[in-house]
Amino acid sequence: MLGLHRIAAFVLAALLIFTLLPFQSDANSSFEDVPDKSWYSAAVSWALEHGITTGTSATRFSPDESCTRAQIVTFLWRQAGSPLVADLENPFGDVKEGSFYYQAVLWALQQGITKGTSERSFSPGSPCTRAQIVTFLWRAAGSAVLDIDKSSLKDVESQKFYTMAVFWAIQNGITDGTSSTAFSPSAQCTRSQAVTFIYRCFSGVECTPNPKIHLYKLTCVSAACCTAPLTRSYRCVLCEQELTETEGEEAHNYILVSTSCATCTSPAIQKYRCSLCGACKTESSGKPLDHVFWVQNMSITQYPTPANPHCIGTKSCAYVQCTYTETFDELLKPHNSLSSDENALVSLINNARKDAGRSALSIETAYFDCSKWRAFECLAYIDSLHRRPNGQPFYTILDDLKLPRRTIGENIFYSAEENLSVKMIHNKFMASAPHKENILDPEWTCCTVYILHFYDVTVCVEHFYA
Repeated sequence: MLGLHRIAAFVLAALLIFTLLPFQSDANSSFEDVPDKSWYSAAVSWALEHGITTGTSATRFSPDESCTRAQIVTFLWRQAGSPLVADLENPFGDVKEGSFYYQAVLWALQQGITKGTSERSFSPGSPCTRAQIVTFLWRAAGSAVLDIDKSSLKDVESQKFYTMAVFWAIQNGITDGTSSTAFSPSAQCTRSQAVTFIYRCFSGVECTPNPKIHLYKLTCVSAACCTAPLTRSYRCVLCEQELTETEGEEAHNYILVSTSCATCTSPAIQKYRCSLCGACKTESSGKPLDHVFWVQNMSITQYPTPANPHCIGTKSCAYVQCTYTETFDELLKPHNSLSSDENALVSLINNARKDAGRSALSIETAYFDCSKWRAFECLAYIDSLHRRPNGQPFYTILDDLKLPRRTIGENIFYSAEENLSVKMIHNKFMASAPHKENILDPEWTCCTVYILHFYDVTVCVEHFYA
């Protein structure tokens, strides 16, 4: 009996010692997809121990899956103690009573943590972005307003709904960003990231901000002056690092001192001088005026010939006397077909001949250049006797062009009128008795025409052949 008593006493003592030993649970050991040394294992263990999450199955947590909006508000609701909300009407048509997230969504709405994706939708199955999750956490923690004006995170713009939430999360070590210069606000937040954010926010674990991310407070603004542009100075609230940014250019106090009007060679010019430092600058506005050439301001210094097919003239602009010499090489281009206006003019000639009982004229292609040369010669010299600039009769152009001599008649129209149509040119010919007689002469069998537009001058030559 004494031996049995000793054995019982030993067992009782062993049980007592075992009871007094601290119990250390390996909460995440049941999740085969949460390695013990992963960066989120402590957060998952804490969330499991506190009933914040139960995983996606008995053995899996699915750390790399996107955390849905329903899941994140449920995590936050459970962290707050799973309070029941009985006096709030559910405005969301996609949040059904009896769903695992029903009470969580009502609680989050009541606490101002979320407003849904619209007045009637919460979108519980949609993936939650990193920006949305830190904003939920920030609101759940009291929506602290920080005296921070910018950060080194290039993808976190000012005045976004999540801007202050990201600054708060960085300052409190809740997130390290995705790099030293990026937070990736639009990226989907994984389940491992979500429980880690919650763990760092509410577990009491000491968190250290990422030393490579800076949160800056504006300390000074220097207005632009003659020697420097506008300057803003910042200091990091985490590490005291300083940052200076400039905007715009130096700010001289320029005063207009003179203005030159636009000419045909230069635009309008304005000259300024700074009243503070005397610096000068010149600006131009608009563009140079178009040259205006009139017949009386132009003289032909060389008329074209078959041996030297250049028309060289000196022109003076009406705005300023910017006289210069120009070579017109229109005659170098072969003239082997009529333009649309020239074809229209031939049609008008033949219509007039038809009305007068005359036969229609064909187009004499071999003699196209006769009308063309004569049109350019008329720029240099024109008289009522149809003489060429060298004083010879007009028909000698056939000799220069090495074309056979034949009976030829010539009509010339020369005008500086604007907006002349082919019909108007033909009517002026028909209004002149000699020209009309030429057009209706029954001797003619063919013709050529050429219309030349030379600045404000229009020259039309009609040749008729027997």
